[in-house]
Amino acid sequence: MRSPEQLLRSSEITARLLPRARALIRLNQTLRDTLPDSLTHQAWVANIRCQTVIIYANNAAVATKLRQFNERLLDIFTSISGEYKQIEIKVQPVNAPSPQLRIFPEGKPAMSLASAEKLLAFARAMPEDSPLATTLRSLAERHLAGGKATGENSLESDSS
Repeated sequence: MRSPEQLLRSSEITARLLPRARALIRLNQTLRDTLPDSLTHQAWVANIRCQTVIIYANNAAVATKLRQFNERLLDIFTSISGEYKQIEIKVQPVNAPSPQLRIFPEGKPAMSLASAEKLLAFARAMPEDSPLATTLRSLAERHLAGGKATGENSLESDSS
């Protein structure tokens, strides 16, 4: 039986995402290790874009406190990987609804039909006896059936 990591590496798309996911995990752990205990659960590394580490804070007060650690964090992040040149701190309230998330009438998060079809294709490419493949197939089929049954065929585009 193959490990989940081996399954993820077997797909070209997920294989490209693994190094980025590992970098985000490493940076988040470093952030938690560096910040005082009062801030560790109120901020997280959300993204890495164009040599910039993007950190989200729960509120403006936490963001202000984080900016006091900006130089120290950048030095530490740069010692991990020389590719980071700056830190951007943004406020992202935890309880704020995501603008991309739409809800089915039953209260379940929506998945576009295209995403469900891609997920199903990915699951079919895995060994049939794989528990991950079974779970992904089930999830995709549930959304495909739910979208067709309720008339909800996809997430609304962000063109609004």
